[in-house]
Amino acid sequence: MPGWLRWTLRGVLAALAIVLAVMLVVRGMSPHDASAEEAPVSPVSPSPSETVEPSETPTPEPSETPSAPPSDPPSTPSDPGNTGGGGGGGAPSGPAKPTVVSFTPNPSSFACTPPGEGVFNSSQSVDVTISWRSTDAQHAWIGIDTADAEFSPYEEVATNMDGYTMTFFCPAPATRSLTLTLTGPGGKTSKTVTIRNTGYTG
Repeated sequence: MPGWLRWTLRGVLAALAIVLAVMLVVRGMSPHDASAEEAPVSPVSPSPSETVEPSETPTPEPSETPSAPPSDPPSTPSDPGNTGGGGGGGAPSGPAKPTVVSFTPNPSSFACTPPGEGVFNSSQSVDVTISWRSTDAQHAWIGIDTADAEFSPYEEVATNMDGYTMTFFCPAPATRSLTLTLTGPGGKTSKTVTIRNTGYTG
C-alpha cells in the first residue's frame, strides 16, 4: 500500500474515533444529571398580606332632648264626709242643723177693731191656720210676738204639721208675728212670719 493512502486512512480513522467519542459523551449524560446542573430556583415565599386595621367608627353623640316639665301631682279627692273647716283637722262633721222647709199662715192678714176704739170683745176674733215642714228636728215650739219660741212658747208642737189653728181676738195691733223654733242634735233654728191686721188705723 502506498504511504499516502496509509496516512489518509489513519486520518479518517482518527476523525471517526473523535466523532464516536463525542457521541458517547453526549449520550452518556442522563436527564437527571442535566436537571441537576441547572441552577436551583429559590422558592418564592409568599409576601405577608397587609393587615387591615379596623376603621374607627365615630360614636354618635347623644342629642339633648328637652325634658318635659314635671307634672303636678294628682290631687287627692276630699272626703265628702269631712268639712275641713277651721281647726277641725279633717274630722267628720256633726249632725245636721234643723231646717225649716216651709212655715205658712192662712190667712196672712185679717181685719180687727183697732186698739182704743173699743173694749176687748171675745166675739170678734179671727182663726189663722198654720202649716210647716222641717228636717233634722226632734222638738218644735210655736210662739207669738217672740224671736225664740222655745224660750217664750205659746205651745210645744210637732216638727211637721198641717192645719194647726190659732185664734186671734180683737182688738189687735197692726201686726202679729208667729215664730217656729226647732231643736235637734245639730243645733237650733227659728223662723218668723208676720200676720197683718188690715183693720188697724193707728
